[in-house]
Amino acid sequence: MTDKNQFPGAPISFGPKGGEAQELHMYNPETHFLQPKIAGYKQLDPDQVALINEGKELGLELQRYIDKLRLHGDSSRSPGRPVDNADLGRTLLDQRWISIGVTQMQQGLMAIIRGIAQPGGF
Repeated sequence: MTDKNQFPGAPISFGPKGGEAQELHMYNPETHFLQPKIAGYKQLDPDQVALINEGKELGLELQRYIDKLRLHGDSSRSPGRPVDNADLGRTLLDQRWISIGVTQMQQGLMAIIRGIAQPGGF
């Protein structure tokens, strides 16, 4: 593991091998994460990080909406199953379909994040 103080203020450089490196930004261990090399992954540039963070914020908004939907009872109960007293007076929603939608939104956001990060391989 790298000591987080090993590179304080050191510029992160990139460029073609053997060519002139260009400074990307200053590394500050208090605000930046120096990603270790993982097979199939690359260091993200600032635009990619911003786009991924925006997607993660959208995911949090979706989660808040889903939490509201989960407060409603379930109309997709088996026939003859008694209604839970907690469901009385609430608009019942088909929680099965909401769960399907949640899964598909999760898959969609994962695909978008993958499209931004562009990992190599399977």
